[in-house]
Amino acid sequence: MINRRLYILAIIGFTVLLFSGCGKDEGDHVAPDVTITDPVNNQTVNSIHLIKCTVTDNRSVIAVKIIIDGKMQNAGSESKTVFTYQWNTTDQEDSSLHIITAQAFDASDNIGLSDTVVCIVDNRGIAPVAVALSTPLNVGKHSMTLNWTLSIDKDFQEYRLYRNSNNSWTGSEILVTRIQNPGQSVYIDNGMSADSSWVSSWGLDENKNYYYRIQVVDTAGLSSNSNVVYALTKLPEPVVLRETYSATKLTATISWYKSTEDVKYYRIHRSRLSTVGGNLSDSVGIAAGTQSSFIDTGLTSLSSYYYKVFVVDDAGYASGSNVIKVGTGSIGDVTMHVPVGDQVKKHSIKLRWSKSKEEDECEYRLYRSGSSGVSNSNVLLTATSQEDDTVYTDTGLQDNQTYYYAVYLVDSENNYAKSNEISVKTMSLQPIPLSVKSVEKYQATINWEKYTDDDFAGYYLYRSDHTNFDTSAADLKQVFHNPATVEYIDENLNLDTQYYYRMFIADTFGTKAGSDISLQTKSVERVEIKEITAVDDSFFRLVYTMNRNDKDFQYYAIYRDDSSPDVDQSDLQVGTIESREDTIFTEPATLLQQYYYRVYVFDLRGNSSAGSNVMGDILNSDPSPVTLSFLGSDNSSIQLSWTMNQDDDFARYDLYRSIQSEFTKESSTAVKVVEITNKDTLEDPPTYTESGLPSGVIYYYCMYVVDRGEKYAASNIVRAYTDE
Repeated sequence: MINRRLYILAIIGFTVLLFSGCGKDEGDHVAPDVTITDPVNNQTVNSIHLIKCTVTDNRSVIAVKIIIDGKMQNAGSESKTVFTYQWNTTDQEDSSLHIITAQAFDASDNIGLSDTVVCIVDNRGIAPVAVALSTPLNVGKHSMTLNWTLSIDKDFQEYRLYRNSNNSWTGSEILVTRIQNPGQSVYIDNGMSADSSWVSSWGLDENKNYYYRIQVVDTAGLSSNSNVVYALTKLPEPVVLRETYSATKLTATISWYKSTEDVKYYRIHRSRLSTVGGNLSDSVGIAAGTQSSFIDTGLTSLSSYYYKVFVVDDAGYASGSNVIKVGTGSIGDVTMHVPVGDQVKKHSIKLRWSKSKEEDECEYRLYRSGSSGVSNSNVLLTATSQEDDTVYTDTGLQDNQTYYYAVYLVDSENNYAKSNEISVKTMSLQPIPLSVKSVEKYQATINWEKYTDDDFAGYYLYRSDHTNFDTSAADLKQVFHNPATVEYIDENLNLDTQYYYRMFIADTFGTKAGSDISLQTKSVERVEIKEITAVDDSFFRLVYTMNRNDKDFQYYAIYRDDSSPDVDQSDLQVGTIESREDTIFTEPATLLQQYYYRVYVFDLRGNSSAGSNVMGDILNSDPSPVTLSFLGSDNSSIQLSWTMNQDDDFARYDLYRSIQSEFTKESSTAVKVVEITNKDTLEDPPTYTESGLPSGVIYYYCMYVVDRGEKYAASNIVRAYTDE
């Protein structure tokens, strides 16, 4: 037996500790009054039993605790004075005794304690507690998901899920499944029953209400039923017709977003009314489940149609899409192209227009007018029903005249469309430009483009030595009656002469058109002296450019003047060179004498040209330098030696000294030491001693050789020094 007094004292102590320190009303010392009204003492309870207690207080109650066998639970408030707690007794031993007390708390830490109630738990012969079935989830065309609360019975055996076509549970309902796992609370019903039968080949039927309830069965065979839930299975998800479409006069192409479901086919419905029905009589075609567009034919131009697409699944159920409005077009456009190039001639015009894209038979009608604003009342040139016949040549026209054209496209419904209007001016006889193909000294080649029209009469070519000449007084008159003749070689011309040409093209109508050109024949190609070089103080070497272009080259003639740069053929001819490739000429010359040269080129006819440049020079090459050496020194003099210069035009030696290792005679530090003019009195090798120098100094020396033309050459620089 439980010592009730000790038990109650323990609970009170625990509760005081639990609520101590809470905010409280210090002026209130009255504890709440709490009484357990259900169950009563020695009552037998089972299943889920609702424990009730009533509470009163002089101010307010903030909480009520139910204590069952020492375990404290929070009671819920039904009102200010009634508190309850649902006690699950199914996990207790049958015929077991249980002690229940209640505590009430106010805001001042005052605690009210109820009397103790002893009750007996016995669930023998009591059905298990029913579970709660939730509204089905993931409801599709052929399946849905069921959820329920878990059973709390300790003697649980299984769940039995039943399906029904209505809410009348008379035993005709179908057992869907048995579930022995008490922890499973989800099941997907895809139409298969516990006996392995199926509602349909695809699962649950579409667009149908299904009712469910779940039964909890315990090991004693007792059971209880849950609440009933139901859901309506879906029809196929309708597709969405695109608002954009394409249409011609007689066809319309519609499209939709492809369905992701089990589509057997799409059924297309069309109506003249916006309320497109689902009757098969409204159907105008079928599209395979893999398609997402449809072309409707046999329509009328300039009309409105309404379309709706039904998706039909494998089970034969259908759902209709949104409705779109489609308008058919009128007759299409035709475009005339402006003729270019040789499509336009003096008496004919080749006309072209775009190809028709109409679905029905059409006719092209080409009209011509002498003024703008072409209509179908003007001259009808041609009418053809051939789709590819889009070219027509209009002949018998006047030259230099403007004509206006338009094409009318007429369809089987007698609808018509007028093309753009074009204006074309026939050609007049155009002059043919002359061009110079080549020019030489004594001939020129003239060419021109071929005249391609059929009315060719001739080419008339004239030549004169002055501009704006009268063709009747021309030096040359040539007539060509073959239109393929497009070149003339004019020979026996004078070199370096200006000539003027005029050519007329004439047609069979007696019209002429002329063009002009001028040219200048070439002269003998001149050559230029590139360089003149004195060699060994005994001759000059001339190098000049080569004459490359004169096919009748004869020779080079070299002329020289000893005093004037105005060299011409009246001066001395010092050379004749007959080889075109020989462009070097040498001539003996007198030392220190100045010469001027010019090169002439002669051809086989004796004509010549002179180089524009004259080059001259004085015969005097640079002297040969000597090598300077340091022989020795004392404390006031330095002795030097050098190699002998052997040039015939030697004039003198100039010896220079500097305190810098790098210098020339023009340097500010250079000092001319000595000038030696008579080399014949010198020993070989010559020597020279400079005296009167300070002791212990370093100097640098250089010897210059000067010739009679005052050209000079410097020796090497040597380092020398006096003794300490």
